[in-house]
Amino acid sequence: MAVFQKNAIALVTGAGSGIGRATSQLLASQGATVVAADINKKAAEETLRSLSGKDHMCIQVDVSKRDAVGAAVAEVTKKFSSPPIIAANCAGLMLHQSLQDLTEETYNKIFNVNVKGTVWMTQAVCRELVAAKKRGSIINISSMARHGYPYLTIYGATKGAIEVFSISAAKEFGPQGIRINVVAPGFTDTAMMLSFPEELKKVYSDSNPLNRPGKPEEIAEVIAFLASDRSSYVNGSFMYVHGGHL
Repeated sequence: MAVFQKNAIALVTGAGSGIGRATSQLLASQGATVVAADINKKAAEETLRSLSGKDHMCIQVDVSKRDAVGAAVAEVTKKFSSPPIIAANCAGLMLHQSLQDLTEETYNKIFNVNVKGTVWMTQAVCRELVAAKKRGSIINISSMARHGYPYLTIYGATKGAIEVFSISAAKEFGPQGIRINVVAPGFTDTAMMLSFPEELKKVYSDSNPLNRPGKPEEIAEVIAFLASDRSSYVNGSFMYVHGGHL
């Protein structure tokens, strides 16, 4: 079913796998023209080949680099003669590690991708939208881990930062017709989940009423809703998609 017009350009980061790929596929099936962005060019190309419709494109970008993000968004704007009116920031990195063993390298690596990546992409897309005087919708990804879990101290901290950043940005850009919302998935059946410590998996399974992890496609449905005009009065909101995790 067509939800978006063909000229609705949707930029999805982390599009090479997991939630990013599922989001790209769903938005394409609903009529949007998708730009699948990922640091892994081969993975982005695989996602591109899986998309229904035509005129989609893929780009390789390191979201932790401000200049690279700005150049990527400018490239998309030039190619389509319009900035992306939808941005789904699904790129993310999770490294589980005891706080006792945390190194500065690990700390920086996680914050650079998760927080800087979200900030730089939100900034770049908002700049292009404001310059073009267009409305838009940006969806940033937090996590249930923001509540705190063992071995996920820094990952959880980045997701809490994304939430506060997004709500603040929503208040700044709302008057200009740019909505910014946050989706917080629970444990989801992606490659990232395979690396979870067994004790963390048990914490999840013991406290989820649905007794299963989420599917990337289920998270994508909520992202697509927030990207569309069906959520036109939703701004600065935080939505859990975690199966009722207790």
